[in-house]
Amino acid sequence: MLYVRLQRRMSLVGLNARTKTANFVREFLQTRGFEEFIPQLMAKTQPTEPAIFQFKADNFYLATSPEGFLKKAMAEGAGNCFAISHCFRTMEGENYLHRPDFLMAEFYLKNANYKNVMQILEELISKFLDTKLKIQSVSILDLWQKYLKVDLRTLNFEEFAKVRGYNPLGATWEQLFYQIHINEIEKYYPSEPFFLVDFPAKISPLCKARESDPKIAERFELLINKIELADGNSENFNYLEVERMMKDECFKRNTPLDKGFINALKKLQGESWAGVGLGLDRLAMLTYNIKDIGDITGDNK
Repeated sequence: MLYVRLQRRMSLVGLNARTKTANFVREFLQTRGFEEFIPQLMAKTQPTEPAIFQFKADNFYLATSPEGFLKKAMAEGAGNCFAISHCFRTMEGENYLHRPDFLMAEFYLKNANYKNVMQILEELISKFLDTKLKIQSVSILDLWQKYLKVDLRTLNFEEFAKVRGYNPLGATWEQLFYQIHINEIEKYYPSEPFFLVDFPAKISPLCKARESDPKIAERFELLINKIELADGNSENFNYLEVERMMKDECFKRNTPLDKGFINALKKLQGESWAGVGLGLDRLAMLTYNIKDIGDITGDNK
């Protein structure tokens, strides 16, 4: 009988983990003056970007993140803001760390850049794990230079891919980058928490490029135990540049352009914002020592 009770308790911990995690993040942000918004999860248009694909339901599309809704709120005068909501992404597979439906906390900080958001995130994670963290930064440029002996900023990817034994035929720069990075760089990631920085601007279309080096984006990822928990950046409000990218993606997918999102970026021109999306399911797994995300989503019950 005791064993059955313990099993039931462990099961309940898993199912309640994302709720407790979301409540903590909500309180953390609200006590720092962030205003919460509840985004619409199904709309006739959603922002599009490379490598992130939407589910379609009749004539509507499910939100891949709260970004589109929040940026429209920011354009209408919202200040520091956040949303905690489900996100839906197709064509990404399913494993012990990922489901097509996952919970994300996304927040935006005004008059700020990506380094300011990194500081807030470090404070949030430290408080949540009840331990003082000093999270180091690790440069993608340094990793490629150290282990592959190349400079990403000047690299001829097609020729380099051939030399490394990859087939570049029909592959984009982004596809070649991630294929090589996952296969040959990620194994060298440190186990301790770190911010991965110095992403190429080519694979970061919604991120502001660094003024001192336009080939590099003001972007970061947070990884703990080599698992990605968050992706953040200084915001790119060059609406013409973003519109070109989104029109191209919409043409490839035969989906409508989110004109409201482009108009929001136009209104936000000249302002400085930074934001981040934090995966709450993975954060809950880390905190409650849960090995499979299915224990949180209920798939394993």
